[in-house]
Amino acid sequence: MKSIVKVFFVVIILLSAMTIFFISSNKIPSLDECQSIIDNEKSFVTPEAEKSSLDCYVKVISEKAKSETPSLALDYLFEYVNSSNSEHLNIDCHSIIHSIGYAFYDQYKDKSLIADKELCNYGYYHGVFQKAIELKLNNYNKFMDIICKSKEGGDLLFCRAAVSHGYGHSVATGNADYLQGLSICDQIYLGIGYSQEEENCAYGYFMEKIRDFTYNFTTENCLEASNSSLIRGCLTEIASLMVRNGKDMSEGCPIGLFTAFESKMCYRGYGYAVGEKILSYEKNNEDNYLPFDVKLFSDCNNNEFCLSGAGSMLGSYFQHNLKIANDLCSQYLPLEFSGVKSNRAENNICFQSVKSTQKLTDK
Repeated sequence: MKSIVKVFFVVIILLSAMTIFFISSNKIPSLDECQSIIDNEKSFVTPEAEKSSLDCYVKVISEKAKSETPSLALDYLFEYVNSSNSEHLNIDCHSIIHSIGYAFYDQYKDKSLIADKELCNYGYYHGVFQKAIELKLNNYNKFMDIICKSKEGGDLLFCRAAVSHGYGHSVATGNADYLQGLSICDQIYLGIGYSQEEENCAYGYFMEKIRDFTYNFTTENCLEASNSSLIRGCLTEIASLMVRNGKDMSEGCPIGLFTAFESKMCYRGYGYAVGEKILSYEKNNEDNYLPFDVKLFSDCNNNEFCLSGAGSMLGSYFQHNLKIANDLCSQYLPLEFSGVKSNRAENNICFQSVKSTQKLTDK
């Protein structure tokens, strides 16, 4: 028995050593080897394993960019992810492409601003902007022109939203005080009235901030922003913080505190958080909902704005395979609880919101 135990530990040590070898040596691993670092973690992925896996992906794709071009290297990664995720969510594409955007900006600067790379919920551009912490408003306008120059109509609106959201990530890395950060987002649009770009800048700002698990904020603090666009963006992301802190929708979006439209944005933010919850269940192959999530999903099933947010999140994540997004709507936000009068799939709000992301896939 002792000899068997010894052999077992030797095998474990060898496997660990091989993983380290792939990352630290000059040998370029395969994308499958990068993913295996995560897959070998079973149900719980340690931060160390996640970092090693992401570093591995960056190494592979960076080498591919050197031998070919950054654009072709990204296409190569997208093909791998789409093939791997053809039936189930096996690979967290957003985190991977976010890390590669971060690395590409560090290496290529403005040449990393490659148009038409919106996959994985705009993760690549989010990474680029997060690294570009020295950005000023004139840089933002230049980046917008480069990334969105070939867009028009609905595609242009999506692109401008994504770039301004990424800019919010960048603002957050250099401005700890949220009022100071929001004042920078407020410089994007000098007119009077609603600004989609300011809203998405605020959304990106708070998304970056709440990665810190000690971040202390409530939806009421959003009202301190200087205009309604910033308030809406703040509510959209702070709803995720409320979910993380175990606050249900009625507590996180209290009636009477916000205008009707602001409340809708708060509910939609809860929907985005529901979408993220669904992704986490799928990735970890959980069989049972956590108790808080049972109520969260039930509340979302009966709120059209929450359902819309969940569908938008899932549809954006699976832009090139909307069937997966619709399957997840059916599994976690089933028709019989969706609050619609008909059980026909085309009338389901989650499905409708998934379908609205189709404009980014019909190229």
